[in-house]
Amino acid sequence: MPKNRKAILILCPAVVTLLAPAFLLADSTSVTFDSALTNATGSARWTYSEKILLSQEGGEHVYFKSMGSFVSSPEHLFNITSVVLRLKCSSTNPTRWLYVRAGTGDSRQASRVAQGDKIETQHFHFPATSAVRSFTMVLAGQESTGNWHVYSAAISGVPVVATPAGVRADGTRGTCSDLSWTNPGNAVSNRIDVSQVVRKEVCGTTLDEYDFMAFAHAAATPRDCYDKGSLQVHEYPAFSGTNVYRAASNSTGIVQISSGDCQGYLRYDFPSIRETLDEAARVSLLVSAKKHATDISTVRWKLLVAQVDDGGTTNKTDEIDLSGEFPPTPVSVPVIQPRTCQAIVMKPSDGAKTGRRILIDYMAFVNTGPTTVCETNLVQTAFATGSTTYSVRGLGHRTEYVAKVTAFDADGNVSAPSEPISFTTSESMPFVVKLQ
Repeated sequence: MPKNRKAILILCPAVVTLLAPAFLLADSTSVTFDSALTNATGSARWTYSEKILLSQEGGEHVYFKSMGSFVSSPEHLFNITSVVLRLKCSSTNPTRWLYVRAGTGDSRQASRVAQGDKIETQHFHFPATSAVRSFTMVLAGQESTGNWHVYSAAISGVPVVATPAGVRADGTRGTCSDLSWTNPGNAVSNRIDVSQVVRKEVCGTTLDEYDFMAFAHAAATPRDCYDKGSLQVHEYPAFSGTNVYRAASNSTGIVQISSGDCQGYLRYDFPSIRETLDEAARVSLLVSAKKHATDISTVRWKLLVAQVDDGGTTNKTDEIDLSGEFPPTPVSVPVIQPRTCQAIVMKPSDGAKTGRRILIDYMAFVNTGPTTVCETNLVQTAFATGSTTYSVRGLGHRTEYVAKVTAFDADGNVSAPSEPISFTTSESMPFVVKLQ
């Protein structure tokens, strides 16, 4: 194994002892699963859903049988580039699949197995530049064909290159600026990306919008959703949740939250929106929702919309009245403190499990401004070797820019970009010509 690669071998028998085989390389770690999937503690601990099973069929392993079952790895000390699974599937033509979803939101679907219930090896690759440090194996799809078994996982990657720190812009003048930074110890070169900042005053702009057409299921009746066909939230990185389903065929498509006696929730991660907003931004959630046709009763329950901040605290909740029909216009819910909002969570308002299905066929986030939205356009990319300074030239006068610096080690491994540094060029100095 090349010296710049590390690997972890995960074996999956349900035992309670930690194995350390002598044949493993010094930079490898071996973990075995007990009834809680792992006997490791703290940051090395794997997490799992209550739906995951341990099976002794063909050797002890993890068994993905229920929709939404998942096993999540801990954060690794290197950037993952490859996950190799020994697995099998009960069907060669499954309607639900095992996915390996990177911690960054990227996802890889398992291939069709050559033969049902036969163990084979499949590879899942991620670019080193994606900085994947953890991943989740999850069962998703529709209907019930395809039970997946995972016997072992081999994880390999490349060393982490730390991010350059202390990026500064000094001596900024008419068309240039001098950048400097501090490199990590193993860095030998850097890439400098400079982007122009364009600030726009906007009002009433749609920041993100979903009519869920992509989630519609053409084979079902158009009246309401059904309790099959798990929503493919892994294909839409902003979404996650439990007991969330695809809808029947409809002009716009529908998403269903909850099923039978299993109450669910739909979560939308907010950071992709808030990064474009300034401190004065005003944002509202627009949502069109109703109750499932068979869940309308005299019991009063609503759609709960919770806003979660960066610390995981729910700082605001709203309840939306639901009927058996979608409203003529979407309901508007203000998002407080959009610059620190981490997620919007939607679910039934009470703790009852039965008869709490919610149908959503439209949601959007709208900038109710006026406020300033920033756009960045890459204008220069440069490389520096053996130096932690770079002079950016050829810029525009009185123009705002941001610069980011990434580092490379001797093997070509790359760091994450630094925090952006902002600077504004000045007016050009006039030429003075002295007449004799």
